[in-house]
Amino acid sequence: MQARAQDHHDWKSADYAERWVADATARDPEREAQLALLAQLIPQPRDAAIRVLDMGAGYGIVSAAVLNVFPAAQITLMDYSAAMLDHARARLAAHAGQLRWALGDLSAPGWERELQGPFDAVVSAAVLHNLRDGARVRALYGEIAKVLAPGGAFLNLDHVNPGGPRIEEQYAVIRGTGRQGAMRRLARPQAMDEAEAAAPAVPRWQRYPADLPTNLAWLREAGFAEVDCFSKEFQRTLFGGYMP
Repeated sequence: MQARAQDHHDWKSADYAERWVADATARDPEREAQLALLAQLIPQPRDAAIRVLDMGAGYGIVSAAVLNVFPAAQITLMDYSAAMLDHARARLAAHAGQLRWALGDLSAPGWERELQGPFDAVVSAAVLHNLRDGARVRALYGEIAKVLAPGGAFLNLDHVNPGGPRIEEQYAVIRGTGRQGAMRRLARPQAMDEAEAAAPAVPRWQRYPADLPTNLAWLREAGFAEVDCFSKEFQRTLFGGYMP
């Protein structure tokens, strides 16, 4: 997982990570099909020992999906939070010999220097929107392209902005307005609440770094030869691209 300083997540706290993982695990079935599709979209033979970077790996849910499709995969799990990676180690203990671990901060260039690429695929889920900065996400796509091998894939399951406020409102009608985001149900330090309250107000339909068309344009700009949206459920969107 990844957060900027002004974000409300406290990823480095072991207590916070434990509560977050418990909540997220309870909701894993909501994105199970999209995660399975993410892994299946890696354009490599299923028995290959592909090299994969799980960027913002968290508690290992994306790596688990990749290993289900590519049982011989060699995966580097990188995250900002050692506490989150501890949960991934427990989840993926049966695959310990295929895993490498790395700490990194995606909010600035240089995160890739110690990762020993290139990789056949870079995968990620529910991470990059936490950067809260479209310019940084745009630059990051270029950095991801540089760690991919020729023909490599970047596959990202993340939240994107809807096409406008009326679409956002209809999403809320369909989903039901009583359910709030999981993180707002978790206790958090008062300082985090105060920092969020002091942040500039952003319309709800613009709360993520960019919409889907913008993300796809940034990927093309970064050098991806083919880009697409592979699955979309409200804001949660599986998109990415293949390198030449």
